[in-house]
Amino acid sequence: MKSVNKSLPRISIVTPSFNQAAYLEKCIKSVLAQNYPNLEYIVMDGGSTDGSVEIIRRYESNITYWQSQPDGGQAAAIGEGFQRSTGRLLSWINSDDFLCKGALFRVAEAYQEHPSSGLFFGNSFWVDHVGNLKYPLIPSSMSYEDWIYQTYSVFQGSVFFSHDTYLKVGGININLLYAMEYDLFFKIAKIFPTTYIPHFLACFRDQPKSKTNNISFTGEQEFRKVVLEIENLDTQKLRYRALVSLRRSRRRLFRFISFIDFIKLKASQKEFSDLIRFD
Repeated sequence: MKSVNKSLPRISIVTPSFNQAAYLEKCIKSVLAQNYPNLEYIVMDGGSTDGSVEIIRRYESNITYWQSQPDGGQAAAIGEGFQRSTGRLLSWINSDDFLCKGALFRVAEAYQEHPSSGLFFGNSFWVDHVGNLKYPLIPSSMSYEDWIYQTYSVFQGSVFFSHDTYLKVGGININLLYAMEYDLFFKIAKIFPTTYIPHFLACFRDQPKSKTNNISFTGEQEFRKVVLEIENLDTQKLRYRALVSLRRSRRRLFRFISFIDFIKLKASQKEFSDLIRFD
């Protein structure tokens, strides 16, 4: 990793949580173990009754702010957390997911090299419910065209954005249940340059109660509205469908190439284990 100058930008991380005691401690440890000297960490618990509060209290001396009370849902909790944030860069990591070692220094380095970018994003690992490696999540370019033609592919936990950018696009839409990150990232990618960080920044946990595994018709409608309907695109036109097909074929090829790199990484299991161990 390149050396980062001593004037590290403050990074504010928000963790929304509700009754996720089985995974919460791993998430908190992954943030605090970054040992990033200019970290602001906020935990927004929705009034959990499963022992989550006791876990938070064990780490409260290193948490900038936390609360446990009923809220308006995940998006509202994230929005309130960002309102309390003072960092130059923002992100949120859900309580059943966790960061990879060194992630925040990678992000700081990218920001220092590309200060005009509105959004920074990197690779992710998909892990099972106990944290075993499944496969990598290599993101798309996060360009505006990727959103329009449905070839976007990114794990929200590996995405960071500037505070100024967040405010300029109107912040997170607290009325969305599933697609709030896509709405936010779409608005940023539409008017700001984005920067890819070619490193693994976070892990997405595949567990039975995750929102991703329980997406409903409402979620599907939200995604469609965010990506397509606000552009008034006719998704049934042959030209549009052909472009979607072409871009998805290119995307599959890129994923295949990335998977070859992943096999090489898998061969060195210790390297992966070191990247996600925080004890």
